[in-house]
Amino acid sequence: MKIVKTPHNPVSKRYSKELRDLVDAMLSKDAVKRPTTRSILDMPFIEKYMAEFIMEVERRKKTEYIAPALQEQFKPRSLTAKEAMQRRKEEKVKQDIERMNVAVKEASQNYVV
Repeated sequence: MKIVKTPHNPVSKRYSKELRDLVDAMLSKDAVKRPTTRSILDMPFIEKYMAEFIMEVERRKKTEYIAPALQEQFKPRSLTAKEAMQRRKEEKVKQDIERMNVAVKEASQNYVV
């Protein structure tokens, strides 16, 4: 029952007057003068900070949800054996096509009309 028996130290001036007044009211010796939870939540400066807090929480939720999904999506992964074999086949086909193009080009240069 320290609130009832001893005066509280003044709240530092680094806090807003609204907050200092609220703390003073909450620490009032007279229980009737203390604000209710509802009256505190209805204070404009509390409503403002609560709205900002809720927006920040929602922003972080989205970031925490989206960021890992993006990291997973763009995370390099090793190829499966089947994928590696498919890549080798594709590379071999590209090389074969390139060799054929070179051969066709050489043959067409030697062809006289």
